Amino acid sequence: MEFFAHQRSSLDDPKSTVVAGIDLKNADIAGYLPVELGLLTDIALFHVNSNKFCGIIP
Repeated sequence: MEFFAHQRSSLDDPKSTVVAGIDLKNADIAGYLPVELGLLTDIALFHVNSNKFCGIIP
């Protein structure tokens, strides 16, 4: 399984780093997406296709 997380400086605070993207496509992951994903307010890329997630997108 490969996992890629893209980081960049926050637009609000250039001294802080935020997660800008997550790529988990084709990782054969199953289950619910954690509600904590909703805390990633600066995320621009979220690839989770070709997995077996269920439930709602936070």
